[in-house]
Amino acid sequence: DASTQAMIKAWFGDTTTTSYKSFRDELNKVDSKVYNVIINSLGGHVGDAMAIHDLLVELQNKGKIVNTIGRGIVASSATFILMAGKAPQMSANSWFMMHTVSGGVFGTVDQVENYAVTMRKFNNSARDLYAVKSGLRKEEVTKLMDAETWLTAKEAKEKGLVSQVDENAKFENLI
Repeated sequence: DASTQAMIKAWFGDTTTTSYKSFRDELNKVDSKVYNVIINSLGGHVGDAMAIHDLLVELQNKGKIVNTIGRGIVASSATFILMAGKAPQMSANSWFMMHTVSGGVFGTVDQVENYAVTMRKFNNSARDLYAVKSGLRKEEVTKLMDAETWLTAKEAKEKGLVSQVDENAKFENLI
């Protein structure tokens, strides 16, 4: 139902991808006061992730409650969706990964140069979002992104990227 999903299916055979359009369409089927968005994702298309982020922020601006909860791995552009919640949280066993944007291009020298300029804009936009959400200086965020940093949930909270870390799940053996 979206060009991003078609591209990812063609390139990687992935039929589980959620695009902005598919997410928005599913969300529009529900009218609720509270939305719980549980994220377990290696990331994806930065444009779709930013659009989902903005949609969740827009819902909150309309008086809705949006709880974003990271489970397992919340990596790359999925982190933008997690940070859309007013008080993003992660389970104690989760991981948060941030890196510089990546992509690829084929074309003339002018096309390649233009692509590099555009990629830098995407990268700076991601850096600025991390900085605003966390309170970290842009220079510190740049270092974290350049190093492809994997943070435990506790470390993500310490850096201000999430607000809450849920305790480890407690199990009771009933068998």
